Amino acid sequence: MELYIRENYTPTIIESRLGLCCLFKHNEGTNEDCVVYFESAKRGWNKKPIMNRQYVMVDADTSSLLEDLSKHFDLNEENYNVVREIITNISVNLIEGN
Repeated sequence: MELYIRENYTPTIIESRLGLCCLFKHNEGTNEDCVVYFESAKRGWNKKPIMNRQYVMVDADTSSLLEDLSKHFDLNEENYNVVREIITNISVNLIEGN
């Protein structure tokens, strides 16, 4: 599934008034964009040893991506956590790379 996402979607970081968004655009433009929202970490959060990040994920709209994946793979409720984890990892790695 991760290979399918990487081949068919282009993740892009954009700025919003609240922080950053990771947009997953379908390469052919046939599906709506999938969005993962990040806000700046509150003061002191990025200093703690557990979470050494500048941004925190606060919301995501992954419904169009999940629908697309369910057309190509036999997805059920048990697989959604795996897909969410893949999307989260791609988004966080992209945000941390900036």
